[in-house]
Amino acid sequence: FTQINGKVCINWSLYSDQLRIACKADKIVFSVTIYNPYGVEVAHCLLPYPKPTCFSNVKKNAITQDISTGETVYSVQRDLRDYLLNGEWRCVHGSQNENASVEVKVPKTLGNEVPPKITLSGPKYVKTKQKISLLCTSNTDPTDSAVSFQVYNTFNTTISKNTSGCFTGLRASICPSDECQCFSDGRSFILQYLAELDSGVLSFRCSMNFKNFGYLSDCFFVTVVDITGPSISFDTEFPLSAGSVVEITCKTISRDYQVELTMHCLKTIVKTNESDSNNAYVVKMSKAVTSSDNETMCICKASSVITTSFSITMQIIRAPILDTLENIYCNHTDSVILSCRVSGEMTELGFMPWEHKFHGTYIRSMTGNITGNVSFLSIDSCSYEDTGEYVCEAWNQDFLQIYHQKRSTNLIILGK
Repeated sequence: FTQINGKVCINWSLYSDQLRIACKADKIVFSVTIYNPYGVEVAHCLLPYPKPTCFSNVKKNAITQDISTGETVYSVQRDLRDYLLNGEWRCVHGSQNENASVEVKVPKTLGNEVPPKITLSGPKYVKTKQKISLLCTSNTDPTDSAVSFQVYNTFNTTISKNTSGCFTGLRASICPSDECQCFSDGRSFILQYLAELDSGVLSFRCSMNFKNFGYLSDCFFVTVVDITGPSISFDTEFPLSAGSVVEITCKTISRDYQVELTMHCLKTIVKTNESDSNNAYVVKMSKAVTSSDNETMCICKASSVITTSFSITMQIIRAPILDTLENIYCNHTDSVILSCRVSGEMTELGFMPWEHKFHGTYIRSMTGNITGNVSFLSIDSCSYEDTGEYVCEAWNQDFLQIYHQKRSTNLIILGK
């Protein structure tokens, strides 16, 4: 089995002419050294700056390093007369705290048998609380059509396939499709794992058992990124009224990585890559919406080591937009006029009678004087009984749909 220590792991695979020892790191920042089963250093790579520089102690063997994948591969020419390859191989990344070992079992003869190779793949970065889809696959048939998954060297689950279906766990319960899957060939399996870390690195390993080779494994690192959102909010509740001006906000929070935040909405694009003191990235826009914007999409996208987005469909109706003063003052016995102005995309406009309320209790209805798109309510002589809330209600008929809207103004009576 492969053992993972720190953020480094190791596996082996056999080809017709060579043995390959692959040492994987979450991120290569130190030197990498490979040791054979006798504890002898056989190859190493220096610090990978400005570029990888590697050396093999045996000329016909080779060592390569790929910074983008974090993988260092030592290739041993498969000549059993010169090399005793079986045993525990080890790789060290930097200090001894990040090292891993693997037991190699090379058959003396292969005949026509295809050497098995295990590959574990998945996303390199995920968000917190996001499910990770891990695919473990082999190029040949394992002995029992099964795979074992481990996290941090701790057993997590087994997945197996037979003629009855796909099963998981020691009790071989049926595998829920949102947790695990088996491919029909019995060589490929998927595990869905929930990333419960707020941030950090998860190490995974999958293993299969093969005739003449025993257990072979591959490992994989997933970085959990602490990004919240993105989200879109409006300063007005849906549905929006055609003709109204709304403020739209796109926001995300990232504590570990810089983000480019982009919002594409109402044929306008705004973006930023700067955060505030709370690690929040925010972009805003104020736009007048029209009925033609109904059911168009607003998209907020956060791009970093991972890209995540949020979208919302605009809901816009041809409802009246009302404009009134919040408070109107009238001296006792003086006259006053209350007004309610309607705007927006109107097709067939109308006003309901004004409603007079006091502390939420209905007092009376009063008919206003309508001139164009304005309803006026006149009070000839203000009295204390006129104090209270006056509700203006207008409607607009758009085809068969009638939209109503209300807005209030408060009348305050002043004494002399």
